[in-house]
Amino acid sequence: ELNRRAQLYSVSNEPTGKMSLARSRDLIVEVWAKVEVIGGTYYWEMAQIEEKVTHRIWLRYVPRVTRPRDLTHLSEVDCDGARYRVRRITDVNNEHRFVMLECEEVSDATAKSSYSVR
Repeated sequence: ELNRRAQLYSVSNEPTGKMSLARSRDLIVEVWAKVEVIGGTYYWEMAQIEEKVTHRIWLRYVPRVTRPRDLTHLSEVDCDGARYRVRRITDVNNEHRFVMLECEEVSDATAKSSYSVR
C-alpha cells in the first residue's frame, strides 16, 4: 500500500538581520508512503488537546534513513500536492517494519511560499 511518493523536509528559520526570519527547507529523503485521513472521532479527540492531526503517513522502516531517531529534524512532508506538518513519529508496534507519522495538513505544496528549498 506504499503507493505514493513523499518528500520529507527539515524546516529551519534563519535570521535575516532585520528582526525577521527566513524559512528554508532541506530535503531529507524521498520515500514511498501510504497516506490516510484520520477518522472523525480521533480528529476531535486531538482537537480537544489542541494537537491537530488530520492524516497518518506510513513509511517503511529503514535503518539510518526512516527510523524515528533518524527523523528527529523532520518537520514537513510533501505528498500528492499537499503539505503536512509532522506532529509525532512512531515505530509501529516497535517491530522495526513501519514508521507512522501523525501529521496536520497545512497547505497546498504547489502554492507559492516564502520558503527557499535546498
